Amino acid sequence: MKAEEFEKIWLDQVQIEKAMLLERAEAYATNNDRLGNFYEGSQLAGNTPLQYGFSLVVKHIIALRDLINKIAKGDGKFTEKELEKFTEYVTDMRNYAVLMKSLYMEEMQYKVLVAQVEASQPKK
Repeated sequence: MKAEEFEKIWLDQVQIEKAMLLERAEAYATNNDRLGNFYEGSQLAGNTPLQYGFSLVVKHIIALRDLINKIAKGDGKFTEKELEKFTEYVTDMRNYAVLMKSLYMEEMQYKVLVAQVEASQPKK
């Protein structure tokens, strides 16, 4: 594949990801918090928001693995519908990665803030 063709695929993918993030933000943002569903989901699942996010990614990894294995066995259809599924799995995994990075950074900011508050407290 030539570099120009690869760049076109990459740019198209980035646009798909952006559109999906914006579209799903309307459905999944809780109280205008883009990460709110991760916090609520983690409470229901009994784990941390990052662990909850990872469990969502795993679902897409498994679906993509199954599709790749189907293609490897010679059962790939190479249809528009199959490409749409492939794109959906890749897009969701990449978007979840960005959301999980956001969760990590939010947690990091919280930890820094707590450390600053604790450092400003008088020593006992």
